[in-house]
Amino acid sequence: MEYALSVGLIYGALRQLKEGIGYVKDLNKELTSIQIVTGFDDKTIGRLANEYNDLAKAIGATTLEVTSGSLEWFRQGKTIEEAAKLTQASVMMSKLANMESAEATEYLTSIINGFKLESEDVIGVLDRLVAVDNDAATSVAELATAMQRSSNVAQQAGVSMEELVAYIGTVSSVTRRKAETVGEAFK
Repeated sequence: MEYALSVGLIYGALRQLKEGIGYVKDLNKELTSIQIVTGFDDKTIGRLANEYNDLAKAIGATTLEVTSGSLEWFRQGKTIEEAAKLTQASVMMSKLANMESAEATEYLTSIINGFKLESEDVIGVLDRLVAVDNDAATSVAELATAMQRSSNVAQQAGVSMEELVAYIGTVSSVTRRKAETVGEAFK
């Protein structure tokens, strides 16, 4: 019995060590990708990794999630400051909506581009989505999906982002149609 317990503990420790090494490799891969995309030097990447670690602790995410979320913002040509704000919002959205941070980044990108918003406006967007999520029978993910399909047309038609979120929230809550269908309807 003691032998089996000892072997189980050893294998458990080895598995955790292997997972830890895999995590470090994945994190290094993401940081290397950021370095390639941005051209930042090693010192800047090291500073960025520390900032991502602090942000991850603050919002209950992993450093890998934050780093992965920021890569797409850098690919879009965002500065470090812009990417930090946008990454925080996309990781928070991914946690709130139970989705991958890359998916949240995609949704936020379409909303930002559709309404021609700045990076400092993105937390306000997330706040509005969460507020409607809390008040209606719809979710942040459903709202973001519908907005991804309709935000550009809404902006061109003079519908504000706040109005669109309210419209989508109401229709989604009442009809319980798929978010894609609701978004296309507003398009």
